[in-house]
Amino acid sequence: MRPVEFYRSISARLAALFTAIVVLGVFVGGITAYLIIKTELEQRHFTIIENDLRYFAELYRKDGRDEFIDALQSHTHSTRDHEAVFNLTDATGKTLVSNISPRQRLPDKAEIASTALGLKEDFSYFLVSAPMGTMRLTLGQSAEDVSEIEEIFLQASGWALLLIFALTLSGVFAIATRTNQRISELGNALDAVNAGKLDTRLPVSRRNDEIDRLVTLMNRSIAALGCVVETNRQISSDIAHDLKAPLNRLRIDIERAIEREARGEKVTEELERIEAESSRILSTFDALLRIAQIESGARKERFVSLDLGAATSKVAEFYQSYAEDLGATLDIDVPGHPTKSTATRSF
Repeated sequence: MRPVEFYRSISARLAALFTAIVVLGVFVGGITAYLIIKTELEQRHFTIIENDLRYFAELYRKDGRDEFIDALQSHTHSTRDHEAVFNLTDATGKTLVSNISPRQRLPDKAEIASTALGLKEDFSYFLVSAPMGTMRLTLGQSAEDVSEIEEIFLQASGWALLLIFALTLSGVFAIATRTNQRISELGNALDAVNAGKLDTRLPVSRRNDEIDRLVTLMNRSIAALGCVVETNRQISSDIAHDLKAPLNRLRIDIERAIEREARGEKVTEELERIEAESSRILSTFDALLRIAQIESGARKERFVSLDLGAATSKVAEFYQSYAEDLGATLDIDVPGHPTKSTATRSF
């Protein structure tokens, strides 16, 4: 049997489908984990900023405006590399304290690009704004850690996805190759069966899986087919042997009739023997034809229900007189039919 090209086989398609499902599952799982981690980090940043706002609000309430502004300036000067941003404006929008140069009114709570704050960093900031009396205070924290974690996570996920893809594809390729090899073995065995080697059996592994159970059934079918073929072969041989003698007699009778006809003698006797022999041969062929029709089911529409009890009773009644002449007893026991009995001795 010619091996099936891998890319055309069912195993290859199943391998591709399984690989796609695994990769898709990993991808969806990775995206879900990424979104959960990102949301958690963002919420943590906003919580820290809101806590700082509450601290400055309490400071403003206790120490007053001037002390509050001084404390805010101290925090602003102590912050390096803009890890945290501060922006305090009065009621007219004039900047009182700030380490940024916003180009627009800052939102109450949002993540905003650093360029909108007048900074050169390539990451964003988390901002929260709240009123401080007649003033407005905006605090923010850098999202650089979130960007770094995102980058690390995406790189790790990419490598993990590539590794999983390679391992999954290798595994399913090995399984598909083994399956194709096994199918080729079964195909070679079936080719041998088609060639007439009915003693061939399909190989069965020790795993007893679905294919093995199917192969076992196929082996039983092949064995049954071998028995049928052998039986038909024997029947053909027996028929040839049984017909050889009457055909030889028929040929002899025909030759004898021709010889007598040539001598001007009557050939009536020979013709009668030829007719009788021909009738016996035709009867044999008719019987064979009926057997073939019965086995193929062609005569089943002619079948009728038969009461075996009644038939047995009729047969017993037919032989009853013969049994009585012998002084014997013929007993039958058929449900629903009377028992025939005369007695002195039994068969």
